[in-house]
Amino acid sequence: MDHQRDWTGSSPGVLVWVSDQDEVYVPGVIKKVTNGTNLVVSLDSGKNEVQIDTTAVGRAPKKGDPVPVKVLPRDVAASHVDNMDDLTPLNAASILENVRTRFRLDNIYT
Repeated sequence: MDHQRDWTGSSPGVLVWVSDQDEVYVPGVIKKVTNGTNLVVSLDSGKNEVQIDTTAVGRAPKKGDPVPVKVLPRDVAASHVDNMDDLTPLNAASILENVRTRFRLDNIYT
């Protein structure tokens, strides 16, 4: 469930989760991959684009630097499952989204 650093095999259009200080993770779509570690990701249905250096996670930020952004793979089909083991990919963002969806549907217990 770790942050993915190498996105070399990814192409524009790949669905991802991007860490966010307010919402924990928000959905995004990769627009561009450079050197396998620098991403341009579209958030909020294309209204915002962010540039992400995936190698910055794990390094201690210097005072005044922005908090490093984590990027995790996302699958839109795996947003509501009864058994969390069935989530693909299984990561923190997909677990949180599954719980959020189940709560909204009043289906929090199995």
